[in-house]
Amino acid sequence: MKITGIKDINDKDSKLLLKNIIDNLTKKFIDYITSWEAVGKLQIVKIDESLSSILKKEQKILKNNFGEIKKTTKCYVCKSDYHEYTYRGIDHYDIQHAIIAEYAKANQFIIFDRGYEYLKEEFPSLNIHILNSVK
Repeated sequence: MKITGIKDINDKDSKLLLKNIIDNLTKKFIDYITSWEAVGKLQIVKIDESLSSILKKEQKILKNNFGEIKKTTKCYVCKSDYHEYTYRGIDHYDIQHAIIAEYAKANQFIIFDRGYEYLKEEFPSLNIHILNSVK
């Protein structure tokens, strides 16, 4: 039996199958990250700060460095009328990555994302280098 789509899982067999799938994927994930750490491709970082404290730090940084919201009126691909809002700037994940890098005691943070320009002042110890993307 394969579980697909959005549906209620009411029967015992489906619940057991879902539990086994989740357990298997979790085991594979843990195996991958521990093997990557063993060969130096990944560093697992212990953070002694509470999640709420980190989220408050993120919120403060984002509040002080909120990007730009722009309205788009043309599709970038076909140039037809198109109305959408886009955000340019740092976001929750950018700040999280910088916080983790700081806890990992990284002395350089090399990235292509220009949004990190706003984080240079917030994380001076990271020595953030923004590379130009190749077009």
